[in-house]
Amino acid sequence: MARNTVSIPTPWHRCCRLYSLDRCSATSFKAARSMLKGEGGDSQIVTLTPCAEQRREIKRLNLPLSLRVRFGRVRLSTGEWEVLVTSLLDQARYPSAQFLELYDLRGGIETFYGLLKTRLGLENFSGTGAEAVKQDVYATVYLSGLESLLTDSAQAQLDAKNTPPANGQSCRVVQCYQIPSLRLAI
Repeated sequence: MARNTVSIPTPWHRCCRLYSLDRCSATSFKAARSMLKGEGGDSQIVTLTPCAEQRREIKRLNLPLSLRVRFGRVRLSTGEWEVLVTSLLDQARYPSAQFLELYDLRGGIETFYGLLKTRLGLENFSGTGAEAVKQDVYATVYLSGLESLLTDSAQAQLDAKNTPPANGQSCRVVQCYQIPSLRLAI
């Protein structure tokens, strides 16, 4: 999901107990912009409505024309404010302070997704159908795991040699940047 988007929790999400917690960009919603400046409280429940240009598409998709969400403000270790948008509306049950822990957990997921997108070429699909995209995702995740196994083993062997490098820098295994080509071959 892009950093400037909000996942849309529908009634289906609530009945299945699927909730969202996403980063809110500094250019997104008025309430979020104010909170990023340090104004107001750490939690606000707002009703979002689509702009005129998106209204027709939202109607076509039979999605709700308004959406109640909660903005929660947290202070990062850098001292900066971050505003998160969530479908968790109950402020007593889900205090904004807990969102920081959840926000910190996303780091590893975003890093892995970035790896899949960029270095492994996940967005360059071999076909346009759902099955082709599904196969590409599975192949990319499989090759990523295989690469980790191979490079970790090779790095352990290098580290075990205990040979001091001539230039003062340690030796590192270079990871493969040809995985998109390999994915097409499997």
